[in-house]
Amino acid sequence: MAIKEPYLVTLKDVARYLSVSENNVRNLIRKNQIPYIVVGGIYRFDMEKVKNHFLKVEPNQVFKS
Repeated sequence: MAIKEPYLVTLKDVARYLSVSENNVRNLIRKNQIPYIVVGGIYRFDMEKVKNHFLKVEPNQVFKS
């Protein structure tokens, strides 16, 4: 049985995926509203965790920046 490695992406990739600015993603990080890790001082995101996190969010829930 193979262990699935996380697919880590950059802040820019997540912003593009969510169709928001990089500053909006930084605001989500500050408010702990998006799962992330820090590797060598740089934010990285496991895309599966990001997708699953936003699938759990109510459709009309608003994230204020």
